[in-house]
Amino acid sequence: AIRLATFWRVVGIQTKDEAHAVWKALGLKADGTVDFLSIALPMIAMSSQEFISRVTFLFSVCDFNSNGTIKRSELFIGLRSLFKGLVRFFPMCQAPTPDELEEATDVVFQSVDNDKSGELDLEEILTLGYRSKGLRTLLSPFPVTDRRVFESLVHFTGRDRARERVRE
Repeated sequence: AIRLATFWRVVGIQTKDEAHAVWKALGLKADGTVDFLSIALPMIAMSSQEFISRVTFLFSVCDFNSNGTIKRSELFIGLRSLFKGLVRFFPMCQAPTPDELEEATDVVFQSVDNDKSGELDLEEILTLGYRSKGLRTLLSPFPVTDRRVFESLVHFTGRDRARERVRE
């Protein structure tokens, strides 16, 4: 979750009224926060990056422990957050139900988890990305202007490093 003051600073909103309006539109929760993943994942999906670069970045964000793989639960949470956020940006859309997301998660694992490890690595996700018409269709409304291709995992380790400094 992310708080308004952090969001306001990061996004660079100029006025308090504007910040509150945006915050409310993004799904303000009772505790004064919004679900960060339901903002970040749709923004990645809608970015101007090349299709496969968006797939790589989405995978990297859903790899919650930065170990280079995602489990079923991480994929489910990522899909749920992506669709939850897309509905916020596009209210005329309908998010899949939890049962539909569970089924989609199972289908992805059955079709892509080639080594049957119970985890998907970036190579398996990239294979899905290159072969999946559904994924391409989902991301196709968002035009590509950045033609660079990134197929390397992005590691988000800042939080872990901060924790290590506190322990020292």
